[in-house]
Amino acid sequence: MSSPASLEVQYNLIRNFARQTPVNATVTSFSVIFSTLMLWPYVPTSALVAWATLHLALVSLLFVRWMQRYLQARRGKVLVSAPRAPLEMRVARGSRRAILFAIISGVLWGATVFTLPYLPPVQTVAMVIVVSAMTGGATTTLSAIPMAAAAYALTTPIPFSVYFFLRGFDSAFFFLGLQALVMTAGMLWASRSVHGTFIEDVKARIEATEALEELRRSRDEWLDVAQSTDAFALFDADKQLKFWNAEFERLITTGSVSVRAGLSWEELLAGFEPSESESSGLITAQERHDRYVRHLPHADDPFIERLADGRWIRSVMRPTERGNLVWLVQDITAERQREAVEMKLRARLSESKQLQTIGQFASGVAHDFNNVLGAIQSFAEFMTMPASKPDGRLLAAQRIVKACERGAGMVRNILQLATASRIEKATFKFASAFDQAVNFLPREHPENVTFTIDNRAESSFVDANESQVIQLLLNLIVNAFAALKGRVGRISLYADQINVDTATVSRFFNAAANLDGVTTALDGSSQFVFGMLLPEQPYVKIVIEDNGVGIEPDLLSRIFDPFVTTKESTLRTGFGLTVVRSVVLASDGALLVRSTVGKGTTFEVYLPVIAAPSANQAAPAPNQPHEGNERVMVVDDDPDSADGLVLALRGMGYDAVAIYEPGGALAEYVSSPQAWDAVVADQAMPGMGGHELAARIKQVRADARIFLYTGHASDELRQRAAGIGVAGVLQKPVDPKILAGLIRG
Repeated sequence: MSSPASLEVQYNLIRNFARQTPVNATVTSFSVIFSTLMLWPYVPTSALVAWATLHLALVSLLFVRWMQRYLQARRGKVLVSAPRAPLEMRVARGSRRAILFAIISGVLWGATVFTLPYLPPVQTVAMVIVVSAMTGGATTTLSAIPMAAAAYALTTPIPFSVYFFLRGFDSAFFFLGLQALVMTAGMLWASRSVHGTFIEDVKARIEATEALEELRRSRDEWLDVAQSTDAFALFDADKQLKFWNAEFERLITTGSVSVRAGLSWEELLAGFEPSESESSGLITAQERHDRYVRHLPHADDPFIERLADGRWIRSVMRPTERGNLVWLVQDITAERQREAVEMKLRARLSESKQLQTIGQFASGVAHDFNNVLGAIQSFAEFMTMPASKPDGRLLAAQRIVKACERGAGMVRNILQLATASRIEKATFKFASAFDQAVNFLPREHPENVTFTIDNRAESSFVDANESQVIQLLLNLIVNAFAALKGRVGRISLYADQINVDTATVSRFFNAAANLDGVTTALDGSSQFVFGMLLPEQPYVKIVIEDNGVGIEPDLLSRIFDPFVTTKESTLRTGFGLTVVRSVVLASDGALLVRSTVGKGTTFEVYLPVIAAPSANQAAPAPNQPHEGNERVMVVDDDPDSADGLVLALRGMGYDAVAIYEPGGALAEYVSSPQAWDAVVADQAMPGMGGHELAARIKQVRADARIFLYTGHASDELRQRAAGIGVAGVLQKPVDPKILAGLIRG
């Protein structure tokens, strides 16, 4: 196999041969024209025209290809980014083309031997001279490619030699044939000699240049090392210390071993005091030695450690091409101290931001809950007034129930922020959620607002939580009305099933890859996206558009945070858009919001579409009746919660009893287990939790019906309760009607 240097030389020779194409084409063309004119009176016209035409066609083809490459190079149209073939392949391909050209051209010039029988003696000698000159010139040009030169020489003078020898032993013809053979051998020998000498000379030049370049790089490298302010030491090929600077001797703790010339690398490492590795703490001298030995092949991976005197150092071992070893050591104690201070500052800053976020969140929660509690307190006080009329008390009670439902919804929204991905999903028709969300809206909207609705996804099914999707639609619609701020405007709600194209998928991917997620479009609008789209997945696309005040670009990515405020006012968005984000992510969907200040905002929500459920899928169970007469034990350490449930159950006919202490409830149940039809207990109680109370009751009566309620019904609690045999786990605040239906069920 040829060396890279030899291949490079051959490739350059082939390129130089190709560059001579215009000269070769011109000389060959004139020679063909001259020979044709000389042979015209004597040689049959058809044969002469065919010979000349083939020659000129070959030369023209080569010249045209050369001109195309030349013009491409001049105009910069060569595809420099396209992968280039390996050097060996390019050399072989160039050699094959040159050999093919030499054979075709040689055969054509050798074919002129068939004209000799038609020529007078003078023209015969002239033709021999022309062919000899062409052969010598072509062979000299092709000397860069010996095989091509041999092919041309053998196909050109050999036919003449054969012709002259076949003419007999006439001295003139015999010497002409012998001359052709001697000329062929001489040209081949000269081509081989010139080519070999030239190749060896250029290879020697390249090798000398490479050696000088390596020497220069080595010199520069050692100069850089020697001039470095870091500690360094140089070991020879036998790993013996040859040179070091004062900084190296100051940094390296060697114990009883002193730094001296000729000290082996192993001896120097063995003398190190135990140190502390960055990755695994305190290590012994032997462990340290072993780590340096393993570290040696990885010159770009520094080894960081703390020495016995408390200093931190960073070591790099760099083997050279000549087998030497350079050990660079840097004192990074000050750097480590700065990093420690910066880490503490970052921790304090992070803690401050967390406290600020928690404070903002708590402020928003307190604001909304105070509104709910204030309404409940006002209506309850009204009901206690002697002058209150029965119908007024009923209205106040209904408003209290509404306020409680509002508070319960706020609690669910808070929990959804952390547990949206674990909410149970099911297949449902999107049109059902769409219609319910629209029906929840007031029938009358402000006269200055034009509200249009268009649902084209009537037959689409999605896999999500239906109540969450309804909440998503409601929150976005309410947000659109709020964005108008009482001005004349329009709001449109549109839904359709689509197949996203590659451009839309890329837009989501590129926008999501942006550092802050906010990008600016050509029309000046700002957009923010989250979630990803799949190109082969159909989606229900929901578009809610308004022409309201718009959103500032620096606020666009924060509108999904709880209780974010705008620059213009302290109006809080509450949990609305925060819940929207949670629902989209829980449904494996995506969202894009695009807004222009003063022109309006558009929300695009994409929910994945799935196949329609089978026809034999079970229908939901009908609502259970509420009224009953069962005896129910309600256990809760909060008397208000216990008494409220008891009063509600009694109002529906149940014989309900409240017990405020789990130990007393257990004793009461053990004394007469068959007297109770159901037990309803709070999960979080002092001394004994609801699940523990349920387990002890189950030991007394295996078929006891027990229900737990809690402020956070986690999956873990549900699994633990199911293992005990609990009939159900409810989320606070408990709806008495739902509880009654479960008891009856």
